[in-house]
Amino acid sequence: MSVVVDATKLKKALSAFAGGTKDAASQEMRIQARNLGVQLAFATQPFGDSKEVKERAEKRVQTEIQRVYKPTWVANRIIGSSALPSKSMTQTPRQAAAAYSALVNGAMNSRGKRKYKGLVDADLLLQRLNVNPLIYTTTGKFDGGTHHKNARYGATKRVPKNQYVKTVVTDANILDKYVDKKMANVGVAKSGWAMAAMMISLSGGIGAGTRGIPGWVTRQIKKYDTGTADDKSDRDLNPFVKLYNQVKYIGQCISQRTIQKTVDIQVSKMVKRMMYIFKAEAKKAGL
Repeated sequence: MSVVVDATKLKKALSAFAGGTKDAASQEMRIQARNLGVQLAFATQPFGDSKEVKERAEKRVQTEIQRVYKPTWVANRIIGSSALPSKSMTQTPRQAAAAYSALVNGAMNSRGKRKYKGLVDADLLLQRLNVNPLIYTTTGKFDGGTHHKNARYGATKRVPKNQYVKTVVTDANILDKYVDKKMANVGVAKSGWAMAAMMISLSGGIGAGTRGIPGWVTRQIKKYDTGTADDKSDRDLNPFVKLYNQVKYIGQCISQRTIQKTVDIQVSKMVKRMMYIFKAEAKKAGL
């Protein structure tokens, strides 16, 4: 996704205000484009830039994955603390949890048909118990995140709160690694704008770089090629600076409406700065 700011009018105004100096106009264009990158990073989910924002986002990622998958010990705890339906009244919740655990452990210690039958029996027990959220749930190895991907819904790709558990995983250590990997991706979408801002600073020598963007976002730049910029601010005709966020799922993290609102706010700031420049130049000229 790219955001294009047409700065032709700004350049003409700045050329007049700055005494017709082309370099000053181009420099101002870069500064404003770089600032826009910072503001877009702030406006991209997770909103904000504090450490608490990062931690909340990581917790949300973990929570959503845990709606889709449960390790066996969590499934046992859910069963053990449940109110079983009337058709299961021949078992207490604790007995049902122990039975499920025995079936899963027995299957994991077996091979071939015996292992398969043990997991099938565990699934049949879950069906009979019908305990929320272990409904239509199967037992087996972690699927690498396929169910998580399929469960994400809507424009922002969130897992619904009423999501039934898809799999009780028998290899919780692999699930934990998946959760850690996804949590480590928090801030990647933001970093696309951060990298674009950095590229503008480097191309124009304006300094600042990613100042104003937190380290937990800028660190993602070192891991991924998330953004870039096309600086044509020094062209005589139709000068521009383009910001590119190259994160594939950026559209899930910031809407076109939010982008437009962010651009409009930055344009307002640009106009105020132009007035400041005008007053400064007028004062120099003794006006």
